[in-house]
Amino acid sequence: MKKMLNKFYEKSTLQVIISICFTSVAVIFVLFLAIFYQNRMNKESEKSLAYTQLQVVSQVGKHLDSYFHSTMNITNTLYGETINKWDVTSDYDRIKAEFNKQKLLNQDYITSISLFDSKGELVMSTNGNKINANYDVVSQPWFYKAITSVENSHFTRPYVENLFDNQEAEFPWVFSLSQAVIYRDNHLTKQGILLINMDLSRIEQICKNVDLGNSGYLFLMDDKSEIIYHPKEKLISDARYHENLETIIHYPEGTQTETINDDERVVIKKKLGYTGWQLIGISQLPTQLPFYKNQFIWLFCGVSILLLFLINYILSKLVTKPIEQLEQSVEKIENNSGEIDFELNGTSEIRHLSTALNSMTVNLQRLMEESVENEKKKRQSEMAVLQAQINPHFLYNTLDSIVWMIESNKYSEAITMITSLAKLFRISLNKGKDIITLAQEISHVENYLKIQSIRYKDMFRYDINIESNVTEAACIKLIMQPLVENAIYHGIEPAFEECVITISVTKKDNKLSVLIKDDGVGMSEEQVDNLLNGKLPISSKGSSVGFRNVYERLKLCYGEEVEVTIESELEEGTTITINMPIYSVEELERRSQSI
Repeated sequence: MKKMLNKFYEKSTLQVIISICFTSVAVIFVLFLAIFYQNRMNKESEKSLAYTQLQVVSQVGKHLDSYFHSTMNITNTLYGETINKWDVTSDYDRIKAEFNKQKLLNQDYITSISLFDSKGELVMSTNGNKINANYDVVSQPWFYKAITSVENSHFTRPYVENLFDNQEAEFPWVFSLSQAVIYRDNHLTKQGILLINMDLSRIEQICKNVDLGNSGYLFLMDDKSEIIYHPKEKLISDARYHENLETIIHYPEGTQTETINDDERVVIKKKLGYTGWQLIGISQLPTQLPFYKNQFIWLFCGVSILLLFLINYILSKLVTKPIEQLEQSVEKIENNSGEIDFELNGTSEIRHLSTALNSMTVNLQRLMEESVENEKKKRQSEMAVLQAQINPHFLYNTLDSIVWMIESNKYSEAITMITSLAKLFRISLNKGKDIITLAQEISHVENYLKIQSIRYKDMFRYDINIESNVTEAACIKLIMQPLVENAIYHGIEPAFEECVITISVTKKDNKLSVLIKDDGVGMSEEQVDNLLNGKLPISSKGSSVGFRNVYERLKLCYGEEVEVTIESELEEGTTITINMPIYSVEELERRSQSI
């Protein structure tokens, strides 16, 4: 280990060593502070979360207590001002009207209000007078509790309301409030049970509309660990979710933290006053601090690191300034920034090095200028070779067509071909210039197609479209004709049916888009890849030569600004698209000369 450190020390610069030392101290210091504050703020965040959610659960508990209390007020109102005041025989309609009135006023959660005698017989109800034949009133928990404990009101656990026969909708889930009452029947005093059934969905609404975090929820259970309401009750009944009821029932009121399946969560417990039920809030502890607290920590760390790095920079700069001056001078040499004069500052070693570098720079600049000039001449020669490569290949195929016409005694067509050939070569020569307009290039390829359409009569048609606003744009000559030639020889000729060659030139996204398309035999994906990568074997008709020639000339002229794509499918045809920048003839000539 010591040898490795010594080796590293010997190979490193002074500035690197100073930077590493100061950076290490800075990182250790900042990490220590970050961890310390992270832990402290995590604890504070957990306390704040627990307190906030305790307040939320307490507020929901008050809401539920108020809800239960308002229902008890309804029983007290009906008992004190209606049942105890009037006779159920002589004032039947008046009493029932009060029942219906209370149900209507509270129809969002009360499903029925009923009065039973001490034997379980229905005296009156808002939902009709016929009880389900299979419903045993006296065995129901709400009846038993009220008849055996007449001094209190009693809330029951949820159950399906199937009390009446005349219910039209599905039987709802309800819970009941029952209370023993004294009523008069034909001037006789009797004991009865007042029953109010309430829709469980009201409790669901109260509990669901509570924000305890992304995974938080509320549920209700009684003092025997039986669930009154739970948002995951179906999963629990299907044994797909387990709630820790046996442990929660023994928790005191307030906030507790427990771990379930390696996940920490907060349990908030509150006992409800009128029912004896327990409201439980479950909330997952956050795995990280809230954004604003994390932001504060990282801001603190960033400022600390910035200050320490600033000190590091100032000290290392003072020590290594002469070396940095030499480095800047060397960078100027790399960037070919003209004459470089190394300042003779610093220690004797640095001054000696500056003198040697001054001498070396003079020789290096001379060699670089010679190298640039030689490279420029080389690239111009490559362009000329690639440009000339097409001419003999194209001339051979064209003359072959003319010979074939003459041998077939088609003299007029041969004359047309020779005339088109003359026009074609007039554009090809272009007074020795390699840059022409798109209009000239289109004219060139059109003459070529005229020649080939005579030879391949009834084998193909062609369609040429060029937008008027790009006709004077510049391009290097002979980029379309080799690709059209490939389309004829390798796409259309093997098809044995009339095909179509489409050539279009458009302006798209401030670039020229040249599209050459045929509906011939097409190519496989492997053939397309080989053609793009220059791996396709050179055939007697030169498909690879023609495409690679065009591709390489475009790359030499435009560099990375040009994009060539091939889309082909067997029996469907081939589309070659060239996207290249728009230049005038003068601009493109200057560019090609500077390459």
